[in-house]
Amino acid sequence: MRALVLHAPADTNLLGVSDFLTASEWAQILGSINGVQGHFEPIPPKVAEDAMPPGLGRELAETCLYQSEFGYDGGDPISCCRRM
Repeated sequence: MRALVLHAPADTNLLGVSDFLTASEWAQILGSINGVQGHFEPIPPKVAEDAMPPGLGRELAETCLYQSEFGYDGGDPISCCRRM
């Protein structure tokens, strides 16, 4: 990893993770950090749009839909997110 970071071309995008978590796992972790019980509940995109400032709800909803369909890295076959 060090060689990749130090010697990769300037326009190289790196995305490094040790594991992927589901939305439910994220909610549980964030809840435990904040001393509350957390859970994930999917909502329709329109509900997110109506609950947030103009543009933000739609952007977040579309991001979630994209990640649900294509994955966090968009299905890039050379992404470092792909498990070897």
